[in-house]
Amino acid sequence: MDRIARRRLCAAALGGAALAALPARPQSVVRLVVAGSPGSTLDQYARRLAEPIGRRLGLTLVVDNRSGADGLLALEAAAQARADGRTLLLAGLNALCIAPGLDTRRALDPRRAFAPVSLVAAGYPLLLARASLPAATLGGLFALGRSRADPLRCGAPALASLQHLAAREVAQRGGLALNHVAYAAQSQVINDLVGGHIDLTVEFPGPTVALVQAKRLQALAVLGPTRKPALPELATAAEQGEAGLEAGGWAALLAPAGLPRHEALRWDAALQAALDEPALVGWMAANGSERLPAGPDALATLLDTELVRWGRLAAAAGLRRS
Repeated sequence: MDRIARRRLCAAALGGAALAALPARPQSVVRLVVAGSPGSTLDQYARRLAEPIGRRLGLTLVVDNRSGADGLLALEAAAQARADGRTLLLAGLNALCIAPGLDTRRALDPRRAFAPVSLVAAGYPLLLARASLPAATLGGLFALGRSRADPLRCGAPALASLQHLAAREVAQRGGLALNHVAYAAQSQVINDLVGGHIDLTVEFPGPTVALVQAKRLQALAVLGPTRKPALPELATAAEQGEAGLEAGGWAALLAPAGLPRHEALRWDAALQAALDEPALVGWMAANGSERLPAGPDALATLLDTELVRWGRLAAAAGLRRS
């Protein structure tokens, strides 16, 4: 058994012990605040995880979507709740590590406002185009962009989101002129792309794979190191000659600051057990999502690193608001 396999086995054993050692609470409702709109990748994770987590803990998890202000509305709603285990936050890189450093009107530091519970998953997005755009590859997109007098319209769920910054990198690589269009919700971006109102977007596979398979959208490249099992014919950017053109994102579970560590471990154990269920394993594999090192400490370390990294990138792009 290799080192990684031994670590996973130990983590699973410890997680199972934590889950078994803590008695189940009486049946009650827990609010799961989601920093994403209905139908978004985060929303899909929340709704797929709510039942198996609740089943293990004898609780009912109710999804509360809060997508405004680049996800900051969700963070504020969760941070203001009591640290009694009745409110959790499911958020991604955009809301936790990019948005807080951009809006100086909201003094919210995720490291102080929340108790980390665990990382949920990581993944890499797709570069997507409207079905009628006359380009089917990165090279075709670059050639099209250079031949046009007017810029291509590129949508993103908020300026300075991972999707927006990744699209900027695509434009810089290909010498494209892009007109960036910011939306309040991820679902609005996808709807407008399907309707042909914008030309491009960068988005994760969860809410878009079925649309690509139905030929209602075109997928031009995977912005990650490997192809997606659900779209095996879609080449990565590196395979199309653009090495290093990648944009990894992730999702995490947190609670209001002050949650006792044993409670965080309890939630993490239930999360890991839910992620081991065959239905979740199959769905994540089909969408190219990956499991990450779990637990409060791993998430705390990631937050420290990513807040610095993405804060610098957004500041360098001149996207800070006041």
